[in-house]
Amino acid sequence: MKVNWYSNLKEAIESTTKEDGGYMFVRHSLEAGEEAKLHYHPEANEFLVVDNGVFGVALARKHQTFRPDGRVIVIHFPKKQKHSLRALAPTSYFVFRDKEDETIYCQEV
Repeated sequence: MKVNWYSNLKEAIESTTKEDGGYMFVRHSLEAGEEAKLHYHPEANEFLVVDNGVFGVALARKHQTFRPDGRVIVIHFPKKQKHSLRALAPTSYFVFRDKEDETIYCQEV
């Protein structure tokens, strides 16, 4: 799991994206206990950008818990890699992908 920490949202986005690149960008919010179920994207790399909350991420059967604590976290989910997210406290975040792609949901972690 590739994780980078930044001091602010602008720095996080500029460091992660290519200039003039086409990205799909979505904002999400989860309450404690809610989750983005296990899924993957066949053709797109996905980036999770979080600046608040407490959450757990699963990628390739590895689990890790994060707390931004005033910083911005960017987590890269490579294309075809199964991943999920569970909020342990209210968490809002952005997701962007390097191209439009379908989301395929899985049965197990």
